[in-house]
Amino acid sequence: MKYLLLILVPSSILQWLLLLVCGVGGWFLFSTQFKTSKKSIAMVNVLGAVCGIAFFYGLKNGLGGLSDMFMSLSGKYVYGYPHSQVPLINAFIAIPRILIGVFCMCVAYGLYQPVSEKEGEEYRRQSQQNEAKEVEQALNQTIDQIGVVFNLLKAEPERPNYHGYRLVNEDCGGQPDPLWNTMNPANIQQARSQYRLYGNPGGGLSQSNFTTNEIQSGQKGEQILANMITGNCPNVVSFWSLHGLNEQHQFTDADIDCVIAGQDKQGKTHLWFVDAKNYKGNADTAYRNLTPDQLLRISVSQRAFETGVDGRPDLKLSANMNWQRDMWAFMFNGKPVEVEWLVCMVPTSDKGAPDVTGVMWPGDIPCVTPEELVRRVNAVDLDSTQNLPLDWLDTLKRHVKH
Repeated sequence: MKYLLLILVPSSILQWLLLLVCGVGGWFLFSTQFKTSKKSIAMVNVLGAVCGIAFFYGLKNGLGGLSDMFMSLSGKYVYGYPHSQVPLINAFIAIPRILIGVFCMCVAYGLYQPVSEKEGEEYRRQSQQNEAKEVEQALNQTIDQIGVVFNLLKAEPERPNYHGYRLVNEDCGGQPDPLWNTMNPANIQQARSQYRLYGNPGGGLSQSNFTTNEIQSGQKGEQILANMITGNCPNVVSFWSLHGLNEQHQFTDADIDCVIAGQDKQGKTHLWFVDAKNYKGNADTAYRNLTPDQLLRISVSQRAFETGVDGRPDLKLSANMNWQRDMWAFMFNGKPVEVEWLVCMVPTSDKGAPDVTGVMWPGDIPCVTPEELVRRVNAVDLDSTQNLPLDWLDTLKRHVKH
């Protein structure tokens, strides 16, 4: 009976700890190595724990039995043996323990059968197919939700469509943006002469990897936004076409379109980092998130999705602002400054700006219209620009591309 307990029960705290380590280790090994197994996750976890426990008892009884045999043959007393004065009998009794250890090791080895390359490849292919189906289902669900919100029409048979919904090439225009008529060719030059504007709106895009059309569109958008800001936000200083930063806090060609700086009457500095977007669409166009990094374009009055220059209503979003927010964060730690990162959808003409209600760029950066941007800036009780701290003015001026 004592020998049976010696076989089955750990005889010290160290052995109990080793049993725990082997059980947890087997579970961890199986859960990480056998992700491509056809077995369920629960079954893999159970088999892993059993394998670890079998490995422990294999070590305990295999090595313990050999040790018992050696000690018996050398004439030493082994506690728990029935014949302490008969070494050969004691050594013989140790043999079952060794066999039990060998059996446990065989069980552990049998359980640990690596997934074959063929099975692993089949599992990965099936996983990719399942993932693609889940993504497709999620996209279709989001598209259908947008379809319900905007009461979109289904496409007629054999007609251009997007996931079954009607597709048009242009919207139906709209009314001018409230700030459109406030623009004046003299706004930018006047702000520059008053030291309320630094840099060249749109100038940094010439160093980007965009196409000529994209550069021209971006420059137009920044110039329109600069005109609106300088004409409607008198108590701020704006900086245009700034260098981005890399992980070493060095200048890169990554472009930050605009930083708007103001100082409130309580002594806190406010900075708005703005990325101007001059996307297709007028007031009849609405944009909505398809995914965190994709938008859909809708013609509201025509109850249809609206194509872009590539013939598709969906478009990919850049994560540059999210990345730059992380790169600039070190500058604001412990300082009396409030920072907001925004994307601004600028109107392309006097037919209004697209509706971007609830739209987010990667990193949950809000997208707003120029009207909303001006409202946010003017909602702060800003003091005269002469009270802006010189260190912030100097820092932002150094980042302006020349």
